[in-house]
Amino acid sequence: MSDTPNTSPGADLPDTLPPILEKLTSYRHELAQKEAKCADLTEQIEHQEKAALAAEAESDVAKMKLRKALRASIGRPTKKMYELKAEEKSALSLAEEYRALAYDIGIERDRVAVDIRVDANNYRDTLKAARAILADHLLDRALASIPRELVEALRLQAGLQEHDPHSEWHQIPVSDSATAFEFVFARACRRLLAQLKDAPDNRQAMLPTELSAPLSTAGLVASPLELKRMREDLAERERAGYPLEA
Repeated sequence: MSDTPNTSPGADLPDTLPPILEKLTSYRHELAQKEAKCADLTEQIEHQEKAALAAEAESDVAKMKLRKALRASIGRPTKKMYELKAEEKSALSLAEEYRALAYDIGIERDRVAVDIRVDANNYRDTLKAARAILADHLLDRALASIPRELVEALRLQAGLQEHDPHSEWHQIPVSDSATAFEFVFARACRRLLAQLKDAPDNRQAMLPTELSAPLSTAGLVASPLELKRMREDLAERERAGYPLEA
């Protein structure tokens, strides 16, 4: 994926928008990298857990062999029994080391997960700002090119409403106090709204790629309180460390 935002669909973009689109592309790239790292760390944790289970299984086998040897020895320890006991302890110790490593990797992964949520929040907020800027820009352009025919038509209709004592405008209670122009403008807006509801959606052609096909942050964003709790939990786990058996 290119790091350069595609702004070609909207050639006439406001000057403030391209830098924001670059930020969005940067956040997207960083999120992809961190999600990949998070997945890799999760896989490492699974490998360590499997290794711990395998070591525990070896310890159980050694323990069973030791019990058989103890029963057969009738109270007279042998070199083999000491070896089996050492093997049992060694396997258990190795399992604990695997789990301690998995614990540390888990902290590293969850630290990345916090960063992912921060980046997702930044992406969401920046996307919202970019859309607002472009929406205002497009509206300004549209309002600057209102046909003179529309303005004159509204003025003519307003004049008709004012000079006809039986017009709809004259039937409006004084408390509503809309001018004749405001009245006909509101009526024209209702007609425009009806047309807009049936109009095809051409936003794809108007928007830069980063706005027309944004990254989904569903499940990634977090509230300030959630981020605070995640950071506090990480700090506590780092302070405590993995409880290795004595």
